[in-house]
Amino acid sequence: MHGVYVGQHLADKGVTSEAWTDVVSGIIGGKTGGKGPTRQGAGADPKKLDDAIKEAESWVSKQLGGLPIRLK
Repeated sequence: MHGVYVGQHLADKGVTSEAWTDVVSGIIGGKTGGKGPTRQGAGADPKKLDDAIKEAESWVSKQLGGLPIRLK
């Protein structure tokens, strides 16, 4: 299971918790749920988690105009 909180300052720039969790869950074969600034997701293929994290970093970076992002 993964979860994300996105504050309003990022949501105003197009980074929403819904879109971000959809990116990750799509790669690991899962689904998301929740509302507002917080969402959770789960997936059936944890072997692809590293790929999902890389894609999540890339997606956020694109949304923020190419700023380098590194998730931990």
